[in-house]
Amino acid sequence: MPWWISVVLMAVAVGLWLKGRGNSDDVYGLLEKLLAITATLVVLLFGHSLVLELLALVAAMRLPQARREKLSATPSRESDSVPIHF
Repeated sequence: MPWWISVVLMAVAVGLWLKGRGNSDDVYGLLEKLLAITATLVVLLFGHSLVLELLALVAAMRLPQARREKLSATPSRESDSVPIHF
């Protein structure tokens, strides 16, 4: 994919994302955000832009980890619920 197509798609993605954030209708805003994500994924997956791929990798590595809640074997005194272990 030529570099100018990648630039155009990224500009469209940024425009759609900003438009989706400012849209008062939740459904249209979500659709615009999904289209922006799709345009970005097209550039990342098919554009072979090393800079964008490295930025996506860094962003993915900085995501927070899921926390594990330790379930106690005895139910707490404040609630009547019983923990169910899967």
